[in-house]
Amino acid sequence: MEGYAEYYSENLSQNIKRGNYDSALERKTLGYKVLGLRTGADGRFEIDPATAPIVLRIFEEYAAGEPAKDIYTRLNEEGYRTSRGGMFNKNSLRHILKNEKYVGVYAYKDIRDEHGIPPIVSRELFDKCQSMLTEHHHSPAAARDVFFLLTSKLFCGHCGEPMTGDGGTSKTGRVYHYYTCNNRKRKKCKKERAPKDWIEQLVIDELVKLIHSDEFINEVADRCMEFQRHEKDQSALHALEARQKENEKAIQNMIAAIEAGIITPSTKSRLVDLEAEKVRIETGIAQQLIAEPDLERDQIVYFLERFRSGDANDESYRQLLVGVFLNAVYLYDDELTLVLNYSGENCKVTLELVEKATNRADPECSAFARSAPPTQSYTNTIFVRCGFVVTIWHI
Repeated sequence: MEGYAEYYSENLSQNIKRGNYDSALERKTLGYKVLGLRTGADGRFEIDPATAPIVLRIFEEYAAGEPAKDIYTRLNEEGYRTSRGGMFNKNSLRHILKNEKYVGVYAYKDIRDEHGIPPIVSRELFDKCQSMLTEHHHSPAAARDVFFLLTSKLFCGHCGEPMTGDGGTSKTGRVYHYYTCNNRKRKKCKKERAPKDWIEQLVIDELVKLIHSDEFINEVADRCMEFQRHEKDQSALHALEARQKENEKAIQNMIAAIEAGIITPSTKSRLVDLEAEKVRIETGIAQQLIAEPDLERDQIVYFLERFRSGDANDESYRQLLVGVFLNAVYLYDDELTLVLNYSGENCKVTLELVEKATNRADPECSAFARSAPPTQSYTNTIFVRCGFVVTIWHI
């Protein structure tokens, strides 16, 4: 339902985009947080004297040849944080170095103003950093980077810790890639490493098997319709629509007053407030419609069946399968448990919850597949009360 809503939301967001475009014409910040800049009284970007020196320092140190890791490590040690309050890392540092706002460029859709923002760094310094970024990106080390498909998805069945991508080289020079339990690295877990290609292919094969199962597609569609019937609540939407009518009436009254010659600072201020409220109400209505789309069962089935036409060897398709369907994978010594995406509150997936589901220890779990232990000949599928799917098979 979330995937379908993403497609559905495109038509609902036009009013919001139109409001943002009008604000961009006035060079407003649109609510973006940028390290080194802040929103001024006029709604435009202005230099933040507290954090702008950090940005300038990053550009100068990088241009001087300092490794990115050394730069963000020192910043973290000195207590500096990103615009969102997080720790600096290679991604946040690269994002800063590539951000044209720091040389004064304001860009939004087809709007581009080379002098729309007060610059923090010179164009010469910025261009030098861009050249160095391009050079480092195409260096031999970058060419050896490997994408780990199950990053943040694979967990150790022994201790529940994430298993992260790692690599090594044998005496013969052959390069190996595998997933390692984080607690094993701390010498707190004895879970063996899992070869990267092997575990990723197991997961992809099982996801492909699931989406080609009519029983699975129909079960998910039925659950979605049941969820929609139970969760549908139009009260918030109706309240917003009522406010929208009142707002439109108030705006028309203000316009009529202005046309009649009643123009004062108060009428102008009131009209501005009403226009701002109009945008907020339209945003709220769009969010309600996105959160609660009125879906037909055939639409859900069609959406899910579209995944059957993909090529399981295509990297982008594999990423799409994992992103849309997979919540977590728990790897044991002789067994693999897949937890599919779900919706609902208080449904954080933990090792304890997965083991309760697979052992049928939770009386609120309900299965629609066979109840026998999993074997190599077929897959056991369990729907748990909060709506996620657990799939188990021996390996």
